[in-house]
Amino acid sequence: MKLKALYGVYYSACGNTRKVIETAAETLQQYLHLPITYIDFTLPAMRKETYVFPKDALVLFGSSVYAGRLPNKM
Repeated sequence: MKLKALYGVYYSACGNTRKVIETAAETLQQYLHLPITYIDFTLPAMRKETYVFPKDALVLFGSSVYAGRLPNKM
């Protein structure tokens, strides 16, 4: 399968997870030459949307961790 898209999806309360996802996506883009789409789940309005990713897409998920657990936002 040939990848055609790259998605960076994250929940980042303080901004650090966003930086990690952006850095990882930009590094992958240098090698794969794919367009990047970012989806920020930090704001409640974005969490109400339903997202469907194509089969030929690479999706990176990132979230903050609190006391060893993911928040129940994603």
